[in-house]
Amino acid sequence: MSERVPLAEAARILGMSQQGVREHMKRDLFPVPIGYVTKVDKRYQYHIYRDMLNRHIGKESEAETEAGE
Repeated sequence: MSERVPLAEAARILGMSQQGVREHMKRDLFPVPIGYVTKVDKRYQYHIYRDMLNRHIGKESEAETEAGE
């Protein structure tokens, strides 16, 4: 798995509020997933990954760029 992205950074990249990103992830509203949501006890945890976020915004990952050469 690629590096994790803080929620605040993902929200800035997506042009959304942090709460908007949380709700989209919980309700599975992103057409291309940006990470995973887990629930521990009564708290949700949001795991956002760089490669998945890049794929969502249409940006190639470094691995895909190198594979295409």
